[in-house]
Amino acid sequence: MRLASVLARGQRIQDALVISEELIKALGPTWAADMLSLPALGSAETMSNYELQFFHSYLSRRIELAEQHGDKRLLAIAHYNFGNFSRRYLGHDVAFYHYQRARHIDPDYDARRYFRTELAGILFELGHYSISAKLYETCLANPERSDVEALYADALMFSGQYSKAHEAFANYLDK
Repeated sequence: MRLASVLARGQRIQDALVISEELIKALGPTWAADMLSLPALGSAETMSNYELQFFHSYLSRRIELAEQHGDKRLLAIAHYNFGNFSRRYLGHDVAFYHYQRARHIDPDYDARRYFRTELAGILFELGHYSISAKLYETCLANPERSDVEALYADALMFSGQYSKAHEAFANYLDK
């Protein structure tokens, strides 16, 4: 963990990813290798184009390595992480594919509100407003994000459910 922290502070993202990948090749998927990828996950907005391309390749290789090791949990995590990267840099259709792969490999993703909220946002961006609204609705009880109710209302409005959207916006504004 200290090495990951030092590399993050020094903005040595590529070095952290190279060490992470070498650890995986030598020892298989490990907690230490995952910790070394955290600086990249947390600083993608400030990466250069070269670093973003390197991170893209790294995430692709993580999927391949997880498949080679036959570890379904790590494979699901690798697809989820690639989906998060894709949401920002490759497009919502690519992100949707990887989110679907993650939840197919590990059905427990469906029970995670943060995952359903993120998936609902991707579906909204892809124009699937009704499905997006249904997913947001499943997150309303004890939402992990304070804006879920507003996002739900937005999805309802875009899906043409104006009365329900008006009510959801009013509830949101009352809070």
